[in-house]
Amino acid sequence: MAYEVIDEDLKVEACEVGDLTLSQIESFLRLRGDGEKIETLTLFSRQDGTIVLNKNHPGYKDFKDFMLSYLQLEDSEREKLDQLEGIKEAAAVIDRAIEQRRDAAVLDILQHSRSGGVPYNTLQKIFKKYDCGPIGLCQIFTYGAIEGKRAERAKRKAGNE
Repeated sequence: MAYEVIDEDLKVEACEVGDLTLSQIESFLRLRGDGEKIETLTLFSRQDGTIVLNKNHPGYKDFKDFMLSYLQLEDSEREKLDQLEGIKEAAAVIDRAIEQRRDAAVLDILQHSRSGGVPYNTLQKIFKKYDCGPIGLCQIFTYGAIEGKRAERAKRKAGNE
């Protein structure tokens, strides 16, 4: 696969249809529905949030210009554009890639931190109490914030004595 890097900072690349694997082509055609040709694919995002444009698409240059501008907009500005008829599908793919990037950044931060002294079974009990869902994760986060404040207070108190 020969992907051309268009903008490394914005994580934008381009490829031709011939650069795609057979499984990628099958997956894209399954998602797009019957009667669609792979050449009509404008862009897709990879798991790391990199957006890949199809060089064989007739509107490649316009999509490239649009996407490079779109990625530099604030969330509120992007929301206004998401409603425009001709770009809804492309905007949804780009928005999903932006979300993937944000998630990856959070996971990267978490990778470098450790749950200092909090027993794993305590975290597991909190998580399970809320059916292993988002509320459980929020409660674990809240618990971490409380423990962090307690640790800060203990440091301040030890410094004052």
